[in-house]
Amino acid sequence: MTIILQAARLLGPRQIGRRASVTTDTMKILLWELSDGAVLELHREVVPGKRPRFTLVRERGDGFEELLVYYERGRARPGLQPQPLRSSVDVPPLVASAASGGFAGVGPAASL
Repeated sequence: MTIILQAARLLGPRQIGRRASVTTDTMKILLWELSDGAVLELHREVVPGKRPRFTLVRERGDGFEELLVYYERGRARPGLQPQPLRSSVDVPPLVASAASGGFAGVGPAASL
C-alpha cells in the first residue's frame, strides 16, 4: 500500500483543519491537523537528482504547534520558517506570533 493510501485510511471521516510543511536538506515534512486534534505527519524525500517520494506516514498525538516548533528548531534548515502548503489560493506564510504565542497565517483548509 502506498503512503498516500495509508494517509487516506488514517484520515478516515475526519477533516484536515490546518496544514503546514517544514523543509530540511533532504526531506519535506507535511503536518495535517485533523478535526479531532490529532496530527498526520508525512515525510517526503526530496533528494536532488532523485524523484521525490513519500517515505513515512504516522498519526501523532502531539499538538500541531508543538510539532511545528519541534521541527523548526531541530530539523529545518537554518533561517527558514515552516510554510503552509500552497494551494490554488495564495496563502500567507506561517509566522510565529510572539505576542499571542501562536501562529498567524494558518486557518481552516478545505476538506478533501
